[in-house]
Amino acid sequence: QMFIEQNKMKRQSQLLLQNSAPDQQLLKALDDNAKLTHTLEEERLQHQQKIKELEEQLENQSLHKEISRLKQQLELLEEDKKELELKCQHAEEKARDLKHSVDELQKRIQQSENPAPPPPPPPPPPLPPPPPPNPIRSLMSMIRKRSHSSTSGSKKEKPPQQESAGEEVTDLKRQAVEEMMDRIKKGVHLRPVNQSSRPKTKPETPKPSESAMKELKGILETLNKSTSSRSLKSLETDSGETELERVLRRRKVTTDQDSGSPTGILATSESKSLPVLGSGASAPQAALNKKDVETEFTSKVPNSGPVSSQPKGATGSKPTLQ
Repeated sequence: QMFIEQNKMKRQSQLLLQNSAPDQQLLKALDDNAKLTHTLEEERLQHQQKIKELEEQLENQSLHKEISRLKQQLELLEEDKKELELKCQHAEEKARDLKHSVDELQKRIQQSENPAPPPPPPPPPPLPPPPPPNPIRSLMSMIRKRSHSSTSGSKKEKPPQQESAGEEVTDLKRQAVEEMMDRIKKGVHLRPVNQSSRPKTKPETPKPSESAMKELKGILETLNKSTSSRSLKSLETDSGETELERVLRRRKVTTDQDSGSPTGILATSESKSLPVLGSGASAPQAALNKKDVETEFTSKVPNSGPVSSQPKGATGSKPTLQ
């Protein structure tokens, strides 16, 4: 506007200088012209402003479009990012699982290559304690079995072998007695029981083991006595074996001669029965003493006296056999 006004003023001044006396019509025309130029200038300025605004609007619209497009792209990228993050998490979980499985496989391979020793088996449950055996009965049964076996063997063996059989029987008896004594001394191991659960103790009574010990001691004493007496008899029989053989030969001769008479029959029956009784006992007891054999021989001779003397000799020899 200042520029327009300056132009107006310059033109007016020029016109005034040229025509010092302008007409009114010219002045009007100048005024109209000035107004028109003023309006034209204003319209031109307005037009320029509108163009600028339109250009700005166009620019703004393109920017808005780009902004909206970029926003859409951002949204899409964010969605893609979320999907990729989920995929990454799944991939990490799978990687962890695979690593764990690989570790387990490696451990299995190591175990297969180097197998660990098997664990020790659990201890078996404790066996129930055996019932307390009766030592006297078992000992008596052992002695009876050994005595039967010794008697059956002594019947079949010859007289020289009877001493060795008797010694074996005594050794076996001693072993059996020693085993029973060890069992009674050691006893049976029982489980420990809490004292709180036990009832009140009753007055002590004599235990059966003590009575069994006393009986076994008595049996041992009798066995020792019998073995000592048998050893003495065996020594006597060793010295008199030759004389016994002679006496037995004489007995056979006399029995053959006196087989026809009744006294001879009795003598032969007694002489046959006496060795059988001796063989039924133990081997050391089977050997007769020299004096007993001589008395039997004198009693069985028919010229020695009446028949009543024969049972006396037989009865006198029997206690030694028992």
